[in-house]
Amino acid sequence: MVESNRWMLPDGVVELTPPHARRIELLRRKLLDHYYSYGYKQVYPPLIEYLETLFVGVGEDVQLQTIKVADQLTGRTLGFRADITPQVARIAARSGSDTMVQRFCYSETVLNAVPEHLLSARTQLQTGAEIYGHKGIESDTEILSLMIRTLEIGTEKKSASEQSSITVGLGHVGIIQGILDHYEVSDQMKTRLESIFQRKAVPELEEYLETEGAPQQLQSVLVGLIKLHGSHEVLGQAKTLLLDAPKEVLAAIDYLSEIGNYISSCHAGVKIYFDACGFRGYHYHTGLVFAAYLEDLYEPIAQGGRYDAIGSGFGAGQGATGFSMNLLTLARYQEFNGYKLVYAAPSVPDDILSEFRQKGHSIVKDFMAQTNGAEALGCTHQLILRGDQWVLESIDG
Repeated sequence: MVESNRWMLPDGVVELTPPHARRIELLRRKLLDHYYSYGYKQVYPPLIEYLETLFVGVGEDVQLQTIKVADQLTGRTLGFRADITPQVARIAARSGSDTMVQRFCYSETVLNAVPEHLLSARTQLQTGAEIYGHKGIESDTEILSLMIRTLEIGTEKKSASEQSSITVGLGHVGIIQGILDHYEVSDQMKTRLESIFQRKAVPELEEYLETEGAPQQLQSVLVGLIKLHGSHEVLGQAKTLLLDAPKEVLAAIDYLSEIGNYISSCHAGVKIYFDACGFRGYHYHTGLVFAAYLEDLYEPIAQGGRYDAIGSGFGAGQGATGFSMNLLTLARYQEFNGYKLVYAAPSVPDDILSEFRQKGHSIVKDFMAQTNGAEALGCTHQLILRGDQWVLESIDG
């Protein structure tokens, strides 16, 4: 191996060094403590599992993102998790009951086979919160509020005018799925349409539907829906377009309206964007789906939704909703002025060091009594004996 290659990491794999690791850890603790104040219990699912367990309740998208290796002990195939939600669903199924509402939070590493987006890394610090055992608007709105507050905490700066504006995109998989089921569209065709809807490729949609010989009414509805995205008015337009749709489809549109009204009333500074045929997140979503954007990011910084069927493979098909995000991305918005390290010469007694550490100071003892020890150790303050008292002083005076 060439010596220079020894420092290289795999493409898309990142490592954290000071002071970035410290900044991220402080934000991680702050967010987990915030979730705890809502009653969310932290979990630590394993990074690697047997594939047959890891893939329960997930779709092909998660499976394709999973890196697989052989277990040298058993010969079975293992997978590095690409998403934590299926693991939390297993924990919820094992530890709860059909009548129990459970709240979980986490902040752990996930590994993707390929980057999700052009500029994203394959290693992410997935952070999120999830509710199990409840189906209804109350749990959806709590999760949405928690996500919005997470972004507010992560983008807090010295003045409110400097904070990045937040936009929440709302969709409901029941709208398109209800239409496609009503017209008995094949699974193969659904997969192709999903890809087209994600890219908002109107000409491709028109050509594909015509080539497949789709009913004229279905063509009209789908081409109309793909263009419906924007402010609250698009929901009224969707109801007009779908007058003859199944009642479940119309109920999904009304649900989106309720969610939008909630955000407007409780989070006045948040912009709202509706997408009548938005497909976000993973295939396991079953109802409301959402994504959050910051003004200077093209891709969503957080996303989530409802996934009521994800636990059925573990014998608990209970209601479930949640959100997740890559904490490494959010941490970029944190102001961090570095460590406040205190230099201590070898002559400082250990009991004095303990006393200052108990007060919350980070004390670095110079083992070698260097003449420029404070500078070499990157310290900003030092312990000085004034009379019979040890005091903390800035090195810059």
